[in-house]
Amino acid sequence: MKKKLFALLLTVIIVVGVGLAGFAYSGFVSGTIYEESTAHLVEIFHQANQALYNMVSVNWSRMRMWTPFIEKANSEQEIVEYVNQTRDESNFTDFFFISRNGNYITLEGQKGYLDLRSRLEDLILEQNPIVVNSVVPDKPEIMVFATPAAPNRFRGFEYEAIAITYNNSDLVEALKISAFSGKAGTFAVLPDGRVVVDNGSEELQNIHNFFALLEKSKNVSAEKIDELQKDFYAGKSGQMVFDINGTNYYLVYEPANFQDWVVLGVVPTDVVNASMNKLQTMTLAVVSAIVILLALSVLIIVVHQNRQKLRLKDNELIARDELFSKLSANVDDVFLMLDAENLRVDYVSPNIEKLLGISEEQVKKDVYVLEQLIKDSQSAHILDRLSEIEPGFQMEWDREYIHRANNEERWFHVIAFCSDIHGFLTNRNITFNSKLGETDTPYVLADAVRIREVLVNILGNAVKFT
Repeated sequence: MKKKLFALLLTVIIVVGVGLAGFAYSGFVSGTIYEESTAHLVEIFHQANQALYNMVSVNWSRMRMWTPFIEKANSEQEIVEYVNQTRDESNFTDFFFISRNGNYITLEGQKGYLDLRSRLEDLILEQNPIVVNSVVPDKPEIMVFATPAAPNRFRGFEYEAIAITYNNSDLVEALKISAFSGKAGTFAVLPDGRVVVDNGSEELQNIHNFFALLEKSKNVSAEKIDELQKDFYAGKSGQMVFDINGTNYYLVYEPANFQDWVVLGVVPTDVVNASMNKLQTMTLAVVSAIVILLALSVLIIVVHQNRQKLRLKDNELIARDELFSKLSANVDDVFLMLDAENLRVDYVSPNIEKLLGISEEQVKKDVYVLEQLIKDSQSAHILDRLSEIEPGFQMEWDREYIHRANNEERWFHVIAFCSDIHGFLTNRNITFNSKLGETDTPYVLADAVRIREVLVNILGNAVKFT
């Protein structure tokens, strides 16, 4: 029982240990994958951010170079020819002269209002170049690059800044990345979450405010959104995971190198982790295979050792059984071992045929054949009373048996002993000690576990008879 409890406890400890180790390994791998994946994404989307900055800074530099020429031009026609030449080189869509209040005039003399929002103050009063998305009548949404200029007139229109525009698709091209097979999305947003440039993937398109998108995520709390917005306003970089419609996404963000824009990179986690997950699966498979092989090896070794031990014990028991049979064949005592429940005969000493004239097979077939040999059948109650014997106690009788072969009468002193092993009544053992010889000491054949001790006693008796 103690061995079983110990084996059970050891098994539980091993299972719990393996489970904890697996949980720790899984957590370690997940953490490592997150760190490696986000670090990879930060590097990739930083390149997109740099490409956007290069486009913006190049256009601002060009416009700074244009302003001196425009200020010193001898005629408006000369300005028109110069701007048209630069348009061919830079591929921008329109050129504007902008007034203090945001009105504009084109090279062709068309006038209108260009909504630059709060950036107009930065442009006119702070004298800083700006980039902002805007709209003009009958045209798609545009991106406006503007730089301050010395106050001047064009076709009678007073201006204090010049601006060029690109279609938003031109800036989208700047944010495109070739990695992740088109599954990645890149956005330029303002600190309040408004999307300035949308280069989203097929699953994430036409997003107007990124925080509104995150509010639909089940694993992003309102507190987390507030923290993210604070990072945007503070110009901090970071990364996180969010889910939309059951799909998990990595989000990496960093400030653009101009104004207060923030560049976002969004990619499904399973796309980023595909190779890492494959590596993890292969690692788990290899480790599992090694553990299984080790377990099988240990099991094979244990089974082999147990078989060797059992084989040695079996050989030892066989040898001692053979020795016991040979010894019992030379004494005038008959030994039987019976099952406690149904009186099934487990053992009969081979000398029973010499002493009682019946074979071992006859006794094993029907133990009551012994009762038929008792001279006085009225006293034949030995086998029926075996169930009355308590473990550790014995009963004794004197009976006269008739040899079935030669009808010789012989007195035997019968001893029945009940053995108890591990709380189970296993055997009732009977010894028929012949009283023909000089035999004063009865010998009881104990259960099979104690057969080694019994053999010594029988050997002593055999020597005595010799």
